[in-house]
This record gives sequence, C-alpha cells and structure tokens, in this order.
Amino acid sequence: AGTNGKGSVCAYTESALRNAGIKTGLFTSPHLTDIRERFRINGRMILGEEFAGDLENVLNAVEKLGIKDDKPTFFELLYLMAMVRFADEKVDCAVLETGLGGRLDATNTCTPEICAITSISLEHTEILGGTIGQIAAEKAGILKPGAPVVYDATEPAAERVILDRARKVDIKSKGVTRKSCEILLKSPQRIDFSYSTDYDNLTIRIGTGAPYQLVNAAIAAECASY
Repeated sequence: AGTNGKGSVCAYTESALRNAGIKTGLFTSPHLTDIRERFRINGRMILGEEFAGDLENVLNAVEKLGIKDDKPTFFELLYLMAMVRFADEKVDCAVLETGLGGRLDATNTCTPEICAITSISLEHTEILGGTIGQIAAEKAGILKPGAPVVYDATEPAAERVILDRARKVDIKSKGVTRKSCEILLKSPQRIDFSYSTDYDNLTIRIGTGAPYQLVNAAIAAECASY
C-alpha cells in the first residue's frame, strides 16, 4: 500500500522472486492500454481466453451467492479474478498492489506473509482523510498479526502511525530511507547501490537514474528476502 511507488515495489519484488525460481502471480492497477496488464503469471500477461474464463467464473459465483444490493465493484471483481487465476496456476507467491487506501481495500482480505507501505502524501482526501496521519492509518490497515512490515520512513507523521499500528498487532517493523542505501554508481540509465536486509548484504541495480526509486527497490529487497 502507499501513495507513490507501490507499483514499483510490486514490480521489483515480483521480478526478484521470479528470478530466484519462484512461480509468481502479480496483481496491479491501473492498466495503461490493456486490462490484462493487471494480471501476470511469472511475468506473463494472462491470455484473453483466461481473462474471459476467470470473469465468467467470478460472475457465476456472485450469482450463486444471490447478491443483489451490494454487488462487487469493478476493482473487487478484478481482484477476485486474480485470486482465481493465481489458484488455478498454483503460484508459489502472489504480489498484490492495493487499490485505494488499504484498510477497506479488497486486497486486504488476504493473509499476507509480509506487508510493504511506500511513501504517503495527500491523496483522495475526501475518502482517506485530510491529513498525512489519517491517510497513513488507512494504508496501515493492511497490517495483520504474523506479517512484518517494511515501510518508507521519510515522512515522520506517517511513520508514527505505521509504528503505532505495528505495535498494536505485535509485528516486526523496519523503516527504509535513502540513507539506508549506499550509491555505488549513478547514471541517467541506472543506479547501482548496496543495501543490507535482515538476511543478506546486497548489491542492487535498478534500470533508472531516478533517486526516489532507491527506497522502493530497497523495500522490495526486504520483501523478496523475507
């Protein structure tokens, strides 16, 4: 969850897991040109017939439940389709990007192994709240007992809320800032940097010269290492 960078963290995490030989499922939003971009198995966008079949299965399940007044939203249908596809494909690990917020997001029905919260800023204030703290509380609603959290620690107001939630559910937490990352090489096309997770000392290369991606890549390294 997060305001900025959650798509990058998901993509980096999935790539690291897949390159380690783990079969992955990736659910992200929004899509750019094709709705199937939201569903990937081992980096592959699902086929059109797979999308159609999963949608039919989910709609049939909704009909059997007899839901009339509170039918699933567009995003909820897509999330359910992702869960059907990941189950059918028997993925080893599913990487899920929240939609809006976190606490009330459809993706929050899962039982996570680890959670990540990226940078938080004012967004959708009419729904999530008018302060960084209120928005952080919605994002931190994904935290559950048994699943540690790694988070962007650059915003003090957000960090206080995340740490408070982590204490309440009794989970381990780790904050990441740019100071956590030692740049080894920087060019417009790439950045090489060193970063130490709780499990290993890593040298990481990202294919962009954007410095804000350092924290996102480090968060992903924490998730993949776990």
